[in-house]
Amino acid sequence: MTTAARKAPETTGGGGRRPSRRQRGKRKRLEKARHRRAAARYAIVYDIQGPKVRLGLLWFLLLLGALVYGTPALAVVYGVAATLAGYQLFRAWTEVGDHPNPLVATIGAAAIPAAAVAGPAPAGVAVLTTTVLALFGATTTVGTGLTSFVAAAGATVRCAVFVGLAAASPILAYEVHPGAGALLLLFACAYDMGDYLVGSGSANHFEGPIAGAAAIGVFAFGAWVAALPPFEQEAIPALA
Repeated sequence: MTTAARKAPETTGGGGRRPSRRQRGKRKRLEKARHRRAAARYAIVYDIQGPKVRLGLLWFLLLLGALVYGTPALAVVYGVAATLAGYQLFRAWTEVGDHPNPLVATIGAAAIPAAAVAGPAPAGVAVLTTTVLALFGATTTVGTGLTSFVAAAGATVRCAVFVGLAAASPILAYEVHPGAGALLLLFACAYDMGDYLVGSGSANHFEGPIAGAAAIGVFAFGAWVAALPPFEQEAIPALA
């Protein structure tokens, strides 16, 4: 072998040419981008089209009116909202390949806050009934196979039960005391206000939730100073 002979190119364990530094850097950048996209799918996506602030104010006024009339009015307002949310979740999960049952997703979401008017025990029965109906509903949305059956039932539960419990929470709190229900709704509205106003114009996924938490802190301080019943002063910061 002469000195003019070229050195054989370095290869990887699979027999291919070893990637250059530029190729390795590109792979690292692509991998980081994939991780960012994977994390972003769990982040809040702010819809800034349309009169969102005005609709938010109308929703707040509607909740105030429902608080005046009591739990039946709250059940109607939150029952309608839960029905729409359950259907929206059904469409969203269907788009990514899941198979929730649309009837159970919408009716079950509305039934839980409706049952909450009668108390925590009926609300719990509505949750269990919705879960059982999700199992039966899965038999009509997917074919054979245990994995697909369980996945479809779980998707229906995600659409109905979680939304229904969220809608039932202010009703159950109001039954304990009107001040408890009012404070819970106030905290929820304060968080949405701060989160949307700041987060919709932010370039990252953190400023919105931080602003929402800060808004809750402001209103919690006001409720603490006013000693809003039925809470004692030290209980309001713990609730916030």
